[in-house]
Amino acid sequence: MLSDIRDDDDNVLLSYVGDDCPFSDFTKSKHGINRYVLIVEQKNINNAYKVRTMGKYRGYIFSVFSVEGSSTGMVFIGTSNKDVSTELNLLEINRNWYGNNINESELDLIWEERIPTRGLPMPGGLETKVFLKK
Repeated sequence: MLSDIRDDDDNVLLSYVGDDCPFSDFTKSKHGINRYVLIVEQKNINNAYKVRTMGKYRGYIFSVFSVEGSSTGMVFIGTSNKDVSTELNLLEINRNWYGNNINESELDLIWEERIPTRGLPMPGGLETKVFLKK
C-alpha cells in the first residue's frame, strides 16, 4: 500500500500487511500487528495503482470496506446515492454518504477495481477488474 506522509511531498510510505514480509528492506511498524513499512522517494516509484473494493447488494453498486475487528464476516457498504439510501433505509454516515454494516454473504457480487494513482502508469498486465465473488 502506498500512503502520503504529512508535510512531506517528496517521500511516500509503502506498507505491507502479512505474517512474514518478503521484503528485507521493510521494517516492522509500531502501528498494527503484522505491518511492515518502508519510506521511499516518490521519484523512485515507476508505477502505482489503488484498489477500490465494490459490491452489488440488492441490485445496487456500493463501495465495500472491511469492518475492523470483525470476525463474523461483517462489511460496511457505502454510497453517495440518496435515493438508494432512502430505499434501503441506510444510515447517514456523513454529509452525502450513506451506508450500513451487513454480512459479506449478503453481497451478490464482490470485485476489486484497480485504478491509476499519483499520475503514474499502472503495472503492465494488471487486470483492472478482478471478481472476488461471482
